[in-house]
Amino acid sequence: MAVGTRASIETGLMQVWTAKEFIKQYYAEDPLYEKLKRRKPEIQIGLEALTPIWTGRGGGISMVPSTGSSELNEASPQAVNRAKWEYKRQWGVIELDTAGIEESKESRLAVMSQADLEIEGKLSDMKKQYTRQFFGDGTALIAQFEAATSKKLKLLKTGLGYQAIRNGWLVPGQVVDIGTKASSKSIIAKKPIVSVNESETEPYLEFGEEKTTTEEHYVSIANARLNETSYETNGLRNLTSETTTLGGLAPATVPGWKGVVEEAKKTPITRQKVIKLRRRLRQKGEVPDWGVTSLKQIEALENESYTQVRFQSVNDQNTGDGTMIKVGNMPVESHQDCPDEDFYELVTKHTFLLGRDGSGAPKWVTNEYGDSSQVFVWRQGTTYLISALEVFCEMATDRRNSLGRISELA
Repeated sequence: MAVGTRASIETGLMQVWTAKEFIKQYYAEDPLYEKLKRRKPEIQIGLEALTPIWTGRGGGISMVPSTGSSELNEASPQAVNRAKWEYKRQWGVIELDTAGIEESKESRLAVMSQADLEIEGKLSDMKKQYTRQFFGDGTALIAQFEAATSKKLKLLKTGLGYQAIRNGWLVPGQVVDIGTKASSKSIIAKKPIVSVNESETEPYLEFGEEKTTTEEHYVSIANARLNETSYETNGLRNLTSETTTLGGLAPATVPGWKGVVEEAKKTPITRQKVIKLRRRLRQKGEVPDWGVTSLKQIEALENESYTQVRFQSVNDQNTGDGTMIKVGNMPVESHQDCPDEDFYELVTKHTFLLGRDGSGAPKWVTNEYGDSSQVFVWRQGTTYLISALEVFCEMATDRRNSLGRISELA
C-alpha cells in the first residue's frame, strides 16, 4: 500500500474514531451504561482511586425547652470513611491482514470500511465482556462445570453455566483458563475454545483434548485471574453483597458498608418480593429509582401482572414488550447480560463507573504510548497490521446500603 494511501487512511481513522466517538459507541443503546454515571475521582494514586463514602448517621441532636438550654449534646459527625478502588484494565487487540488491504488499496473507502468493521466489532466484544463483569461478583469466574471426563467439558445447565454460552460470554477462539478457585490454571492454561454447544440440556466447551472436571472447576478469560486474585471489575453481585469486602472495607468492621440481599431460594419472582426489597432499601433511608434484571424475570413479572389488567377493547390491548415494567413508580429494565436468577434495585446516584479521565471509554494505545500519527503498526514476523484499545475502569458506590438484590430466583 502506498505511503500516501496509508497516511490518508490513518488520518481518516483518527478523524472518525475520536475520544468522543468511542464514548458514544461504548455507552449508547445500553440501559446499564446509560444509567451508570461516570466519574473521575478527586484523588488518584497510580492505578488506585480514593473516594469518600457514607456509612451511617451522626449524633449531636438535642431536644431543648422553649426557654433554652446550656447543656446541648456534643457534636457527632456523620459516619464517613474512604474506599480504595483499583482500576481494572481491559485490552482489545485489532489486526488487519495486509492481503485484504492490498486487494482494496485502490479504494480508500474500502480499506476504511474494513478497518471500521474490525474496530466496531472489537468495541462490541469489549463492551460485552464489561457488561458481563458488571453483573458479576468481581472474581473473574465466568461459568462452572459439571463432574465429567470428556473432550467436551460440560457446563452446568443452570446458574452460570449454559447462560455463559447463550449470552455470548464464551465463544470459539476465546482464549481461557480452567481451574479451581485456588488454582486458576489446574485443568487448562491459556487455550482457545474450539467450539461451544449452546444447548440448555447439554452445554459444553470443546478443546480437542480429554479432561476431567468437577463442580469445583471454573472457566475464566486467560490470565484474568491468578488463583484467587482477580483482575476484573466489581459487579453488582459484590456491590450488593452483605458480607464481602468492597473498596478495601469489610462489613464485619464497618457495619454500615453492606448491601441488602433477599434470597429467593429457587422460588419464582413475585411483585411481593420486589416490593419487600424496595421496603428494606427505603428503611435504610434511600428510595431506589431503578431496577434491572434479566429478560426472564421481566417476562415472569409481565405474566404475573397481565391477568390483573383490564382493557377497554381488544384494539387497546398492551401485552408488554418484554424489556421493561414498572413497579410503583420505579422502572425495571431488562438486560441481556444479567444472570437469569438476579433482580437488582439501585439508587443510581450512588452507583457509578470510575475512569482515570472520567470517561471509562477505550483509547488508542498507539496514540497514548506510541506515535500519535499512527493507529496501526506492523506486527513483526507476521502479515498483519495491529492496533489495540485500552480501558481503565472500575464499578463503585459511595453508599452500599442503597443497593439491593434478590438472588437465586427460579
